[in-house]
Amino acid sequence: MKNFVVIVILALYFTATTESLQEIMNTFQKARLEVRAPCLHLLSNETLTTLKTRRHLDNPEIRCFKACLMERQGYLKDNKIFIDEYEKLIDVNLKRIKELNMKFARACVNEAEKSENKCELAHNYNRCILHQTRKHYNQTAEENDENQNQHL
Repeated sequence: MKNFVVIVILALYFTATTESLQEIMNTFQKARLEVRAPCLHLLSNETLTTLKTRRHLDNPEIRCFKACLMERQGYLKDNKIFIDEYEKLIDVNLKRIKELNMKFARACVNEAEKSENKCELAHNYNRCILHQTRKHYNQTAEENDENQNQHL
């Protein structure tokens, strides 16, 4: 009986962990979509549907989509790649990621440290980070939607 209870508890834990990881991935996918949204018009419904099942697809639409992203990010101009601009983009993104992660960490650390033991502390801290991440990216997505609606 004890073994059964342990197995059930472990199954619930791994299910909850997997669902949390999926939620994190969905949040980050939403953020990626914000960057890609202005170029999505270059992809047909057929290509978008195919992309759902095939991660690496190569056709003229995909190639133009990638070019659009590079242009929007500022490192492709007049059929030339500006590697210095690409490096700046990486630096800005890394700095932004670090700032966001530290902002989330600072928002969570004090409350998590009130936990009774290290297991609860880890759980509460990670749950808070997930909440902060979801809150940030959902807010960003909503702001993006509002801005796009204003242009209609």
